[in-house]
Amino acid sequence: MNFIRGWGDETSMKSFLKSTLGFGIAAIILNTLWGVITRRLGLKGGWICGFILTGTLWYVNHYLGIVENRKESAFIDMGFAVAICSFSRDFLKNGLEGIVTSAPTFICVIIGGTIAGVVAGIIKRHQKQGE
Repeated sequence: MNFIRGWGDETSMKSFLKSTLGFGIAAIILNTLWGVITRRLGLKGGWICGFILTGTLWYVNHYLGIVENRKESAFIDMGFAVAICSFSRDFLKNGLEGIVTSAPTFICVIIGGTIAGVVAGIIKRHQKQGE
């Protein structure tokens, strides 16, 4: 039984690989550079990372279209990939203790993604009402 409709063709496989690459690059860059920059610049570094790193990666992945989000599919954003990467990295480095220490970050990413999704839905609803 094919649980994922349309994933048998070549175009879908290319889309999947491009999305995986885009999400993976975003997760690796953010997880690597964010800590380095914030250790050096503190809170200011977090804001810089938020705007420059996340903004640039969002532009490349979503605006330029490396990550494809089909209309009939659930929208998955970079935050989920970054959270999974952070969680996995900490588990591989520190075992179960890594999961415990990365749980607050994982929870914050889930909360942030939920808020972003709600805000995006509100904006989209208001845009449709204005048409």
